[in-house]
Amino acid sequence: MRMRCASVALATVVALLPWSRMQSGPTPGRTSAVAAPMSPENTGQPVRAEDYRWQVAIAISYRGSEWGCGGVFISAQYILTAAHCVDAAAVNDWGRITILGPDNLKLWFGSDKFAQGAQLPLDPNWRPRIHPRWKLTRQKYAYDAAILKLATPFYGARPAPIRATWFDSGEVVTSGWGAYDRTNQVSDLLRAVKLPVITNAECRKVLSDDQRAAFGDFSMCARSLTDDTCARDSGGPLVAGPASQPQTIGLVSWGAPGDCGVPGPDHHLLGLYTRASELVGWARDTTGDPAVATTRSFLTTFRVQPRNDM
Repeated sequence: MRMRCASVALATVVALLPWSRMQSGPTPGRTSAVAAPMSPENTGQPVRAEDYRWQVAIAISYRGSEWGCGGVFISAQYILTAAHCVDAAAVNDWGRITILGPDNLKLWFGSDKFAQGAQLPLDPNWRPRIHPRWKLTRQKYAYDAAILKLATPFYGARPAPIRATWFDSGEVVTSGWGAYDRTNQVSDLLRAVKLPVITNAECRKVLSDDQRAAFGDFSMCARSLTDDTCARDSGGPLVAGPASQPQTIGLVSWGAPGDCGVPGPDHHLLGLYTRASELVGWARDTTGDPAVATTRSFLTTFRVQPRNDM
């Protein structure tokens, strides 16, 4: 289940190396939901949205193009997603940022299916806030993060605040509606998968020189023989901790060394993610909401419970 976008399914992959995990649209990325591995038998686990009440689906339209991303509640009124989901300019167009407005974005919550369920209205006077270092370092996908604000707090969600402490190894769960097989077919149902996080030092060893140049403390890696994120997973969360108290560890951002579900020379699938702990100060200053981050940490992460009605 290769994931790099809002959910655990894969959408159409934009040809780019390194590439973001968006389904389609002007900015390549992992913009669908969590994707499944690219072999027919490794399709991730269909799950119930009611068990992932921090997850949102983001349907995006701009000048005739449409694409999808994921996002995560970090408090009752604020959603964290990837910057490349809401910046219509190309990720390597360093001099230009085209921030999409509330009219271009539709947020959906609570349904097993993408862009269904309850539509959550955005604050019409509050455009998405992109991290101020996005495109500033001239490293693709550096500080790939943006915050959306709802018109009013929504108390039906279970927010996953940003974990403020560094997460360097362990297991995380990612979820979404992204592409899940070699056809790049996006999933009709929300899927989830547990992924092992590796240290940044380990990750650098398997990256090419160009990829290492785009990698930094703002990044983190998950590496697996079978599972990954992919198209339409961009902006979706990596979460840790118990399901009753989830914490956001990272965001689906981009992939290396090849297309979704295509292993590298070491036969592993490698996903690269925005490290959430590097966003804490910005998130608190941008929202004025102390609930968007937490200093608490947990030693274990909840188990993915697949649907039993399939």
